[in-house]
Amino acid sequence: MQSIYFDNAASTKSFLQAVEVFKQSEEEFYANCSSTHTLGKASGIELEKAREKIASVLSVDLSKYHIIFTSGASESNALIMQSVLKRKQKSNVVISNAEHESIKANSVILETFGISANYVSSSKGFVQSEKLIEKIDKDTALVSVIHTNNVTGSINDIAQLSKSVKQKSPKTVFHTDATQAVFSLLNGEFNVLTSSGVDALSLSSHKLYAPKGLGILIIKNNLNPQLSSAGGQQYGIRGGTEPLSLIKALSTSLEILKEKQSEFEDNITRLSNYFLSFCEKEKRIKVLREENRDYSPTIVCISAKNIPGEVMQRMLSEKNIMVGTTSACSANSKKKSGILNEMGYNYQDSNNAIRISIGVYNTIDEMKCFCECISQICKEF
Repeated sequence: MQSIYFDNAASTKSFLQAVEVFKQSEEEFYANCSSTHTLGKASGIELEKAREKIASVLSVDLSKYHIIFTSGASESNALIMQSVLKRKQKSNVVISNAEHESIKANSVILETFGISANYVSSSKGFVQSEKLIEKIDKDTALVSVIHTNNVTGSINDIAQLSKSVKQKSPKTVFHTDATQAVFSLLNGEFNVLTSSGVDALSLSSHKLYAPKGLGILIIKNNLNPQLSSAGGQQYGIRGGTEPLSLIKALSTSLEILKEKQSEFEDNITRLSNYFLSFCEKEKRIKVLREENRDYSPTIVCISAKNIPGEVMQRMLSEKNIMVGTTSACSANSKKKSGILNEMGYNYQDSNNAIRISIGVYNTIDEMKCFCECISQICKEF
């Protein structure tokens, strides 16, 4: 039986076209983009073309925002968090308790330098504007709130949150981790976010059907002095030779996502709705969603009665069906994140949770097979 892959929130399968572009670029544009000879200049031109393509697809105004290439969204998150260290005066940061591990880990680092980290609660993954504003004062240097939760798929109203923050503290930098928000961004949401006050945004290539090893930090031009010193590349913000082939591959994958956006979204929504309908009938399954709230169709988190999430994941894996428990990054940490507990879910729901994340390659037949397997496993307990 061929594997059924419902762990796209952890990593997506690259588009074949993106892989081919990567290979071709490695063969043709192998020179360093910063070299001043003919081949180096050719690579530099290709770099800027790819940057402009990415900006076009995501509706980024390059006269106002920089697109910085990193090793992944985790580095992008670290870069913006640690930029606070460049400030001369002592300050604090405010983040939600449902952030990705890379944000939380960097808040701990900041605290060792005397920069306090204030956590705002996010009931079932949703941050309330009033609670966020309560945490902000004149010394708040940075606020970071995740766009689409990587475990439950809950979507925060980033436009409203950033607007509220800017109204209280105009100089506070607002950042959002938008790693799981690909289709929202393809719909032109970046313009809405930036007009509301978002200063920086993180993305990762391997959640966008491109090869692993590349991230993006989209950041307002005038924030440069607050970022880490570098070796001159990428506006002096992030040093090191740019991975041109990965960048060209990502620009290709984003163009494909944009071109086939309607087709991809329709298919993912269809599969998500099918699964949610199945869960309504399967009484031993609880969907970890709140009524009348906004969720991404790509992520559905469920809790099975009397079956720990790790057990369910293993049993499904034995049937060649791949799902996640929380996030892949959390799974690698020595201490369990307990992120669902922090969002207000009880111990049983948190302990028994698995995450189903649907991608563009998934089919209705795969979803039907998955539902049958879930039902069979539930009957065994």
